Parts: sequence; C-alpha cells; structure tokens
Amino acid sequence: MPPHECREKRSFFRVAALSVAAGLGALSSPCAASSMSAGYIQNLSFGSDGYVWFSPTGTRTGALPGCADPNGLWIINGSTPQGQVVVSALVTAAARHQMIAVQGTGSCDHAHETIGYIVLAD
Repeated sequence: MPPHECREKRSFFRVAALSVAAGLGALSSPCAASSMSAGYIQNLSFGSDGYVWFSPTGTRTGALPGCADPNGLWIINGSTPQGQVVVSALVTAAARHQMIAVQGTGSCDHAHETIGYIVLAD
C-alpha cells in the first residue's frame, strides 16, 4: 500500500475517534475519569451483547471511577454507531500492532470505565 494511503487511513480513524469523543464527552463528567498513556492493545474481548472490553499495556493515571472494577479493563458499547467507530479503530490498531492512548469518561458500563476517546499513536 502506498504511504499516502496509510496516512489517509490513519487520519480517518483519528477524525472518527475524535468525533466520537466529542459526542461522548458531552455526556459524562470527567471529574473522576482516568486515562492511559500509549500502549499496545491486549485482552480484546467481544461480547454477544455488543460490548467490547480491552486493556492497553500503557500506564493508567487519574482517579478510577468508584463504579469501575480495578482490573484495568475499558469498555465500549459496540452496538451503537459511535461505539462501532471506536471498535473499528481498536481492531485496526491491534492488527497493525499500533499503540493507542485512552481517555476515560468517568462513567461505567458493566462495571468498567467507558471510553471518552482513543488516540492512535504514531
């Protein structure tokens, strides 16, 4: 694949992830949100209800919401159009062995902190 096509695809996923972040960020309070420095995706799990759990190898910082299980997993509702964009970016990053950074929302679903946005690291 020519290098310009790779850059275009990376840009698409960044724009998509930021678009989802703008929509999800307005729904949550970041006062107890955590974040994670760039790391590789591991433990990528897909539930039959559309939820996707994963944990990057980066270092988690900030306050873990009280509703979150301390096992370090993040969760995305992959049954929504917004969640499908983030899941697509995660699967692509995992396949490319590309690092990501994560910002949480401070809210939980299924006892794990939900994703505010992800950043695909270069």
